[in-house]
Amino acid sequence: YYLAALREAFEETGILVGERPDGSAPSTAVADAEVNAVREELMQDRIDFAQTLSALDCRVDGDRVEYIAHWITPTPEPRRYDTRFFAARVPPDTEAIVDPREMTEALWIPPSDALRRCDHGELPMVFPTIKTLEQLAEYEGADAALDGIGGEEVRTILPTLVVTPTGVGLEIDDA
Repeated sequence: YYLAALREAFEETGILVGERPDGSAPSTAVADAEVNAVREELMQDRIDFAQTLSALDCRVDGDRVEYIAHWITPTPEPRRYDTRFFAARVPPDTEAIVDPREMTEALWIPPSDALRRCDHGELPMVFPTIKTLEQLAEYEGADAALDGIGGEEVRTILPTLVVTPTGVGLEIDDA
């Protein structure tokens, strides 16, 4: 799952969570046309992820990635998802590229800001994203969050559909 997450992150954002031989992080697709060209080759299935890493002279850096959540769509839903959430440490000035095939916007904001914007209807999010951001918002800063969550066991969350006064909602078993 880690490699798939890192590949997807690179395809969708142009950010490769990796390390060059000198210990530095690789350039992003925004900052370097060569990196973006290699990314396009990967996205067109002309090269695989191993060839991508070789072309960019880097290796993935698992120490910068934390597995933070695992969600499965409630059983009655016709479309089912089994989704894992990962978070990664990247340099603070890292800039993402928007791939319009995958997303419409990329932004770096603290989890608490994202949750506030969601509450005000400015940033729509689905339930698993909201709950994962609530977990991250308990920490002061990205490093503290990744250090804290990285030490926890990730349990699979399979919400239950429940009828509420306003319609149908989701409930999580706290066990």
